[in-house]
Amino acid sequence: MDTLLYPLTVVICYLAVEAIKQSGIKKEWLPMISLAMGGILCGVGFALGIKIETTLASAIIKGILCGLAATGGDQAYKHAAELIRGEKIK
Repeated sequence: MDTLLYPLTVVICYLAVEAIKQSGIKKEWLPMISLAMGGILCGVGFALGIKIETTLASAIIKGILCGLAATGGDQAYKHAAELIRGEKIK
């Protein structure tokens, strides 16, 4: 279970950001929301005893990276689809 913490964090952040997009929040805030969510999720996981990292700080930093990976993965998909299809995706 411990080794699934980071991929699971990426998926949770991605799904949460997709849900938040529907609320009409400005798109500029989505990466910040995602990185904060990732840091909080991994920090809480560390505090609950999921000891994949040796310190709380390293767990939070890796959680932030997971949040950014979720946002970056979404953007990479959209840009690749635009290149292949030749049309802009919302």
